[in-house]
Amino acid sequence: MMSDYEQCIKNELETIIPEIYDNLNNINGYSNDRAEKILRILLEYSCLSQNHANITISRELICKINVEWLKSHYKEVAISTINFNDDWEYRRLLEVIDESMPDYLKWAINIGKGSNNEEIREISLEFEEYLVNPQV
Repeated sequence: MMSDYEQCIKNELETIIPEIYDNLNNINGYSNDRAEKILRILLEYSCLSQNHANITISRELICKINVEWLKSHYKEVAISTINFNDDWEYRRLLEVIDESMPDYLKWAINIGKGSNNEEIREISLEFEEYLVNPQV
C-alpha cells in the first residue's frame, strides 16, 4: 500500500505526465519541457523538503529515471532548481547526486568550493573527502 507521502508525490507528477510514476525509465519519450518538470519536482522534494519520507521517496524515484536522459538534463535542472548558497539544499543535492548520478558529484562539489558561503565550502570539502576516502 502506498503511503500518503508517496501518493501525494505520485499525484503531483501525474498532473504533468499521466502514469509517469511507474514509468520513469521511459521519461525520454516525453517532451523535454514536461520531463524536466518531473525531475524538478523530484529534486525539490529531495533537496528542499525537510520531511524524511518525501526526501527518501523522491530520491528513490530519481534513481528510476532513464540514466541517459538524466545525464543530459540533471545539471541544467539542478542549477535552475537548487539554491547553491543554501546549506540544506546544497547538502541534500550532493546526497541525491551521490545516489542517482555519482559521476556528477565532482561537478557539484566544485560549485560549492567556489562559493562565497563558508558553510557551502565546508560541505563541499566534506564530500570531496568522501570521494577520496568513502569509508569516512
